[in-house]
Amino acid sequence: MMDAADPFTPLTDEHRLAIAFLDEMRIWAEQMDEERACRSGTNPYRVAQASRRVTEFDNELEVHFRKEEDALFPVIERHIPREGGPLGVMLDEHTRLRELRRRLVSLAPGAEEGSGVAAFEKVANELDDLLRNHIDKEDNILFPLGRSVLTEAECREAFARMQAVAMPASR
Repeated sequence: MMDAADPFTPLTDEHRLAIAFLDEMRIWAEQMDEERACRSGTNPYRVAQASRRVTEFDNELEVHFRKEEDALFPVIERHIPREGGPLGVMLDEHTRLRELRRRLVSLAPGAEEGSGVAAFEKVANELDDLLRNHIDKEDNILFPLGRSVLTEAECREAFARMQAVAMPASR
């Protein structure tokens, strides 16, 4: 049974926030499509807002990945090998998601122009699909597996390591 130092619940909560962001991005994309269809062009304010939110999300997602990679996954790896298993798959997907995030952030400022919008939407759709599938696998495969193999002491250790990632010591 998990105690107050459950490392899985905060990550699952962050997954819900990521899904909410992806839903928000879909709404923005629909609004931009409607604006272009009306030949009024894309609202520069909406584009700036989306660009800012993409950058914020990029930072939040990187911290989330670091909590998993630097805190939780190494503890789970004591019981489940990385290669050929769900940890290896998740880490490979983190690499791909980082690449898509970098491309999305770089494309966001130019998303108000015709070809820029198309490129931004293409990468946003790829990121959306991969991240939703990734979250589903973590929440429904890796995390239940981790809960079944980690001891309470290992959960407390992973939780403490996650807190250190989230709030690094002052330098």
